Amino acid sequence: MIKRNSSYNSKYLLYLVATPIGNLDDITFRSLKILNDADIIACEDTRNSAKLLNYFNIKNKKLVSIHEHNESSNSLQIIEQIKLGKKVCYISDAGYPIISDPGFILAKLCLENDIAISVIPGANALLNGLIGSNLPSDHFYFYGFLNSNKVKRKKQLESLKDFKETMIFYEAPHRIKDTLQDIKTVFKDDERKITIARELTKIHEEYIYMQLKDIDNLDYTTLKGEMVIIIEGNKNNDIKINHDELINEIKSLLKDEKLKNNEIAKSLSIKYHISKNEIYDLILSIKS
Repeated sequence: MIKRNSSYNSKYLLYLVATPIGNLDDITFRSLKILNDADIIACEDTRNSAKLLNYFNIKNKKLVSIHEHNESSNSLQIIEQIKLGKKVCYISDAGYPIISDPGFILAKLCLENDIAISVIPGANALLNGLIGSNLPSDHFYFYGFLNSNKVKRKKQLESLKDFKETMIFYEAPHRIKDTLQDIKTVFKDDERKITIARELTKIHEEYIYMQLKDIDNLDYTTLKGEMVIIIEGNKNNDIKINHDELINEIKSLLKDEKLKNNEIAKSLSIKYHISKNEIYDLILSIKS
């Protein structure tokens, strides 16, 4: 089924508004207009949003909190208000809603209830970090926050260590040392380049360029504020696989009836850096 989402002709509409990630002057004229015109501003934290609105002299707005613990229930209230004709927008504490922030459940429920969404662009930490990283940006993989549990975090990194694309992570200052040490341990590539971007758009904005071998020499007392970690892709992972060996591995996996075709294709695509569609076609060919 084809479902089209148009903010121009929709009777009901939710605005997803990007907000500054540090420097408040980065807000756009369009964002200010949407916020000024809104009847209700849904937000991640009403206290943080109130500071933003006060800075721009946006007064007398009803603020509704929608965060990770109440998003499902409070989103239904927002939907009711939109259908009553209220103009509603959603903002997270910094940057884009949904990108490592709440908002996905709200947007999903809106679309399921024939409420269109309109994304109002603005500042974004991952793009700022990537552009200033001095690392390839033609292809990149954004992961967001790694797990705070050390064992789970290492498993996540194990699944990523062979990626050829530039990788981007978010990290908090109290976890940065443990995360970087795990990256160094798992990736085992001292020459691989890494950039840490911190305090982006703020007065103490800083980019730290180094290689994985330099991680042990970092002064972690200076690493304050929210951080973006940008890591060079694996340039030494030129995996070559014999076609017959690939066919045999597919046949072996197909013996497990619990595994679906797309799961096999995805797994082998990551393992061998081969197109998922190419492997999926091989699976169908073998099964036929």
